[in-house]
Amino acid sequence: MSAQWQVRSLPEPKTMDMKAARYDLAVTGTGNVVQIKRQLKIDFVLMDQKFHAPLRSFFQKVKTGDEQQVVLEKGETVAGNGE
Repeated sequence: MSAQWQVRSLPEPKTMDMKAARYDLAVTGTGNVVQIKRQLKIDFVLMDQKFHAPLRSFFQKVKTGDEQQVVLEKGETVAGNGE
């Protein structure tokens, strides 16, 4: 991103492991560089109906994790960059 933008806040790292499904989110940032690492592993094809509620809850939490925001703020413009 442009050098005039700086990272103000980042989402907290998040890991959820249901054995049959796993979600990892890690966001790092310094200055004007942000790196997002997200993994979703599904290790089943069919699942017994009794696991529907926990699986639904898992995916709701994945959605919540994915909706977290990186907040940027406009910093000082670097001299000589024409902006």
